[in-house]
Amino acid sequence: ADCALNALQRGGRKMASVAEASAEAEAEAGSKTQEQIDAEAVASAEMEAEAARLEAAEAAAEANAESLRALLSPRVRYNSSAPGGRRAPLSATQYEGFEDERHFQVNAAADGYTHVFAVGDWGATLPGHYTAPNKRGPGQKCPENCGYVQGVDNRAQILVANIMKQRAATSDPQYVLNVGDNLYWSGIPEDCTSAMATSLTSQDFAQAWQGVYG
Repeated sequence: ADCALNALQRGGRKMASVAEASAEAEAEAGSKTQEQIDAEAVASAEMEAEAARLEAAEAAAEANAESLRALLSPRVRYNSSAPGGRRAPLSATQYEGFEDERHFQVNAAADGYTHVFAVGDWGATLPGHYTAPNKRGPGQKCPENCGYVQGVDNRAQILVANIMKQRAATSDPQYVLNVGDNLYWSGIPEDCTSAMATSLTSQDFAQAWQGVYG
């Protein structure tokens, strides 16, 4: 009887061990399955985010391409043969002091006013269209009393462009009067007698003008 009881006890312990091991295996399998589910969910979210990023990049590229096409094919091309028109100058100062006699058709707004925008010293040279800080030589910062405000002066191009776009929605400007100093500081790397539109001028205007103020 004792032998039989011992055998039953050993069998019971063995069955309990097997059941415990089976439960641990099932728990481990369940944990791995949850980890796999989590990993698949993360991978799926990353794929969706990547797809959205690619779609946004494609849309941005198409928008930039459309802006460039508009830049290369403006609604009104300059015609030097039109009344008041002049041919490209042989020097930067050839027409200095001349009155602009070109004919423009402007339409007054409902309030009877005609709105015109004017901008100068535009076309920042630093990456991101940031304006070069006013420094006093290599490694020297602008003095405390120079009035330079970080976050404003170094972002002048972007801030002015944003305000112009906001005002344009309500003011409906007839045209933008260019004051000068385009592509600040160095200007367009072309001679005065170059064609009105070259690969360099188109690129500069697309990036510094159309890409910021357009």
